[in-house]
Amino acid sequence: MTGPDQYGDAIERLERDVNASYSSRSDWLRSLRSDLERLSAVLPPPPPDDSPIERLTADAPRLAPAVRRLDDEHDHIRSRIDALNSRLDGPDPGDIEPPVRHLVADVHRYRRLVSRLIYEAYEVDIGGEN
Repeated sequence: MTGPDQYGDAIERLERDVNASYSSRSDWLRSLRSDLERLSAVLPPPPPDDSPIERLTADAPRLAPAVRRLDDEHDHIRSRIDALNSRLDGPDPGDIEPPVRHLVADVHRYRRLVSRLIYEAYEVDIGGEN
């Protein structure tokens, strides 16, 4: 199992490398490929149907749309990673920088959605400790 630090480190590395200056385009593309493989390896799997986040909808039904959105976002991120890897496997990935930047933005948005859902569940619906 992977921890949040590995996930955060993987996206930070990808973000750093997409902005980095390399001596050659092929080195830069190899670095991006490595970063995408690492991100794919540590991307948390979607929660199973019986996970705490899924059970949360039983206690707080109003959060069900947010949970579904998280599932959709997760699938979208996984698809983007796969599409970028396919481009990198091809003979000429073209201008790959913009889609990598979009992926980074998607991952940051996903992480904010997860944090917001946890906050909503804990502070609003379940009640946090004061």
